Amino acid sequence: MSLGTLSLVNIVADVVLLLSALALAVIMAWQNPRRHGRAFAVCMLTFGLYALSDLLWKLARPLGYAPHLPFKAAMVFYEISILLLTLLAFAYGQLPVRSRRLLAAFSLPVGAVFLGVVMSGALYRDFRPLSGGIYGYSLTGTGLLGALTAMAYLGVVSVLLWRHNSLRSRALALPLALLALGLALHAAAIPLHVYALNVLAVTTAIILIGRTLIRYEVFKPLADLNAELIVKNTELLEASRL
Repeated sequence: MSLGTLSLVNIVADVVLLLSALALAVIMAWQNPRRHGRAFAVCMLTFGLYALSDLLWKLARPLGYAPHLPFKAAMVFYEISILLLTLLAFAYGQLPVRSRRLLAAFSLPVGAVFLGVVMSGALYRDFRPLSGGIYGYSLTGTGLLGALTAMAYLGVVSVLLWRHNSLRSRALALPLALLALGLALHAAAIPLHVYALNVLAVTTAIILIGRTLIRYEVFKPLADLNAELIVKNTELLEASRL
């Protein structure tokens, strides 16, 4: 089967997400091999696996293989990626330790339950071919509840980061709000999920978060070091003059 326009758009969206995630993982692992850099690189690798699985799901109909396995893999990697990203945001956004512990205590067990539900295949039903060379599906009642829970979770995390009122936390609030928006469009009553809007939201969010981490973990330390060197050089010149 030839690729339709819609299928091509979805494939391009997944490829852009895959390349963006891998590029950010390499940059942070190379430029900042400390704890936050390594954690972000691992998170980006899981987003890359999500993009790759989603790409295989989008290619299922054109290439003529069953879509269920890559679709389920995409959902698993998406959930793991979101969980890792929010845990990273808790720490990097410098939220109070008590808030971080409470959020982690909620996130980990709920994430484990949700992962089990994803693996059971209870979130989606009615896989059917659509025009444009792709498959469509419907959310079950459990899937709708899971999507609403994930949207509420991302929304709460975004609000907490914004209200913390630090430069780092506020820089992370918008990307997480974009993830909630992408999930909302994915779960909308009209079949917006076939247009890869969630993939585009994820791509935008990780690029924004990557820019924030590169700014504070790579460029800011270099700027601080340069400023310190300028001060030291000025002191040496003054001592030499005296």
